[in-house]
Amino acid sequence: MPLGNPPTWVSENQAAAYLGVSLSTLRRWRRNHLGPAHFRVGDVLRYAQHALDAFIEKNTRPAG
Repeated sequence: MPLGNPPTWVSENQAAAYLGVSLSTLRRWRRNHLGPAHFRVGDVLRYAQHALDAFIEKNTRPAG
């Protein structure tokens, strides 16, 4: 991420919708350390937009 651009943080529900998976799938991935990086302070859980994009990129397979 370039310096000077603050990260965009999204909620757990927004992250699940962005990834096109259910909330329970996202939670299972997090519990099993398989999902995108997240940030938690107390009860507040957030995902950085760039972390979601990196997760998609890492898990995208070429066609064929």
